[in-house]
Formats: sequence, structure tokens, C-alpha cells
Amino acid sequence: MREMSEVYSMYSLSRSEKKRLLERIKRKIPFLTTIPIDRADVTILKTRRGFNLYRVDDRVLLWEVDDEIYPTILALLLYKIEIPKVVVDKGAVPHILNGADVMRPGIVTFEGDFKKGDLVAICEEEKGRAIALGRALFSRMEIESMKRGKVVENLHYIKDRVWNFCLRYSRLS
Repeated sequence: MREMSEVYSMYSLSRSEKKRLLERIKRKIPFLTTIPIDRADVTILKTRRGFNLYRVDDRVLLWEVDDEIYPTILALLLYKIEIPKVVVDKGAVPHILNGADVMRPGIVTFEGDFKKGDLVAICEEEKGRAIALGRALFSRMEIESMKRGKVVENLHYIKDRVWNFCLRYSRLS
């Protein structure tokens, strides 16, 4: 089955639906308010894969699963989103791009403060670009004192299903 046929519904959000979406974002993930949802054409794409995508002015910038909204990697790369970062060494990158969670020995440094359960951008060391989005399993202070173990759950990474939908349904030029 082709991924394109896996989108079973696609429609533009009304002004009131955009307002509700923006309120949800402000409440749950305030750092996402840099995405210009209020002035944009926002389309929801419902997939058969159990998640929804939000296309903002022809770019898939948000995804939703189990009533939780997250930024896509595309949003992290295109917008100045102030999100805490976990920078990993080049040895960890291939594993993360295969969906592995982040282990403590692979972390080189941190940017910003976070607590357990917060979203963090997982960035590669060489150029500092986001390669994945994760949820911290511990606070930054706890992780800094750890020597080993799983510390960040990998939620979305480059070349996963969400990323592939982003590329298919976004106008990037």
C-alpha cells in the first residue's frame, strides 16, 4: 500500500479550529508559538497510521498522536523554536536514525534546561542540526550525573513515517 493512500481525510481548519489548536499548543508546548498558525492556512491530514499531520502554509510542521501535539523535525529545522537540545556524538547518530532511544554515553552536551517528560531536540554534534525529537526520561541534572542508561525516548526521527509524510505533503521550495 502506498503511503499517499494512507491519508484518508484532508481538510482546512476553520478560524475557530485554528484558535483551539493554538490554545492547545500554548497550554502544552509554549515553545511552539513561533510557528505562525494564527495567520496561516492550516490543513489537517488524517492518516491510517494512527497519527494526524498539520500542514501550515504548505509545510507539515506538527503531528498529533494520542491527543498529544509535537513539532516535526521539519519545523525544528525551518523555525527558530526554543526547545532544549541534547547533542549526540556521531557514533550515536545511525542508531537514533533507526529509531533507537538516546543512551547517556552518546550525549556530548546539552543546551537549555529540561525536566523529566519535557520534549527535547536531539541534535548531531557536527552541524548542530536536529535529527530527532525525544521526550526526556530524566531531568537534565539527573542525566548529567548519570554514566549510562537510556535517558531520552525517541519519538520522531529523520526518515521515519512522520518524516516521509512531511516530505510528501510539504512544498519545500
